[in-house]
Amino acid sequence: MLLNPNYPHIYLIIRGEVYFNLHAYDDAIRDFESALARNPEAQEARLWLAAAYAHADDIDSANWQLESIRHAGINLTLNYIENVVPLNDPVQLNHFLSGLNKAGLEVR
Repeated sequence: MLLNPNYPHIYLIIRGEVYFNLHAYDDAIRDFESALARNPEAQEARLWLAAAYAHADDIDSANWQLESIRHAGINLTLNYIENVVPLNDPVQLNHFLSGLNKAGLEVR
């Protein structure tokens, strides 16, 4: 990223996920927002951003991100996310899902 300022947005999403799992929500939020600035259609960034906002106690912003995902025609549930997100560590998966639940994502 230091050598190539034109790196793809996915780099920011991945780094944001690392910050999120370290509970460094402000850093995670910064990276997810930067990823969305590079690619506003990056729904993965919105999903992680919703969870990060929720854990940072900014529920309004978390809800707005989920609404943006729904507005794009994507109908997500916690059950679906649990089955498709490649987090093998149950602690990390629970951390992510609890943020999404706090943000307002429903179980079914």
